[in-house]
Amino acid sequence: PAKGREPALLAAAWRNKWLVLFVGVLTAAAVYGLSYLQPTRYEAGAGLLLNDPRTSGVFEDASSLVLDPGRYVRNQARILESSQVAARASEILDGTPSASEVEESVSASPANDLDEVTVRGVQPTANGAVALVDAVVQAYEELVSGQVQTAADDAIATLEASKNALQQRVAELDAALVAAPEDAALIAERNSAASQLVTIDTRIGQISVNAALYGSGVQLYIPPKTPGSPVQPRPLRNAAVAGVLGIIAGVGLAWWREERNQRAEDRQDPAAILDAPLLGSIPAFWEVNAEGPAPTVTTPESPASEAYHFVVSSLGFALSEVNGKTVTVSYKH
Repeated sequence: PAKGREPALLAAAWRNKWLVLFVGVLTAAAVYGLSYLQPTRYEAGAGLLLNDPRTSGVFEDASSLVLDPGRYVRNQARILESSQVAARASEILDGTPSASEVEESVSASPANDLDEVTVRGVQPTANGAVALVDAVVQAYEELVSGQVQTAADDAIATLEASKNALQQRVAELDAALVAAPEDAALIAERNSAASQLVTIDTRIGQISVNAALYGSGVQLYIPPKTPGSPVQPRPLRNAAVAGVLGIIAGVGLAWWREERNQRAEDRQDPAAILDAPLLGSIPAFWEVNAEGPAPTVTTPESPASEAYHFVVSSLGFALSEVNGKTVTVSYKH
């Protein structure tokens, strides 16, 4: 039985180079035209250098252990993309774009080695993209500042409640010491309560100062620059990418075509496909000036006649190699 042969990929591509080129050019041209159907979009980007409260010493001891320093920055990036920030940014922009459109048009990427977040916004105009990023950053700062102030107010309220209780206790102890001024236990308790009052007052002042210092947590804001060219559409870039992909597809099509329609391009190809040796080749009679349908009879000295004799000799040699005695000749039209 004959054995099939898979065509070589590069050889198939080269033999069908015009097909490959046609597919690549057609794909690039189609994508180039379709690119103009995309709406125009500009992208602006800004940088936020953040003040991580866990490592800055604003709210906690700076020497405290931080297992994942990048977690805070990643969390802030998600807040920048949140619906709360989007809603406030839409308000700042007078409702255009809407909150949902802001959320879809804004992305925030945390840096790997810095407490920095890059904010990007996409809009139909260059100025609109810049305004969107500015509004999102403003909304974020307002949100964080509000959260910080709320946390500080809650902490101060708790401390004030403890302070009031201690002041009441100090008043009770003072009244008791009027009756027993030499009572050592009352004196010690009164001194301890007074010391706690001083500590609470110090902590209240510290929280107020820390909240004011931290503010929105943004150490540095790198404002966006007005983009000079749109990020969409980009017909040349899209066409180039599509052309490369089209060429790859064309190579695959060429290989498939060769695999489905194998034909002999070289005199040795049938031997590889049929797993049988090439015994010889007979030239076209008109090319060698052979006369008649049987050149071995009419022109025995012609190259065609010699080719027939060579094939017969090769066939005899091949039969002797396998001890064969019978030859079957088939013809398909």
